[in-house]
Formats: sequence, structure tokens, C-alpha cells
Amino acid sequence: MKKSELINVLNSFPDLPVVVTGYEGGTNPLEKENIALKYVDKKGGSDWFGQYGGGEDSPDGMEDPELVIYLSRSSTT
Repeated sequence: MKKSELINVLNSFPDLPVVVTGYEGGTNPLEKENIALKYVDKKGGSDWFGQYGGGEDSPDGMEDPELVIYLSRSSTT
């Protein structure tokens, strides 16, 4: 999904708080600090960890890096 598609989807909802899943249940509010540009490795994923590997500040060592808008559970991840 591209940023413009996400904006269109979000605009179809009422103006409500946005939350993300918690680590082992529950939810956390999505804050500005939870949104960043990161690199993912399009060939580094697995069934367990997700389609892509990474979520890193640098593409070093990645086989097929792509720069993405990264939404995290907290500003520390």
C-alpha cells in the first residue's frame, strides 16, 4: 500500500484516535515518534517474522532493500 492509498482509507473513517497492536496483546496509540523512514529487505522475510526483513536505518547487508514509511508499536522499535 502506498501513502496516498493509506490516506484515502483513513479519510473514509471518522476522526478517531489511531492505535497499533501491542507486543503481546492490547493496543498502543500511534504517535508521531512511531512513524519513520526505514529500509526493509524484500527478500529477508519469513512466515514467522513477516513478509519483509529489516526495519533498519541503513540498507547495508540487505539483498533487496526498499525505503518505506515504517509504523512501529513504540518509538523504541
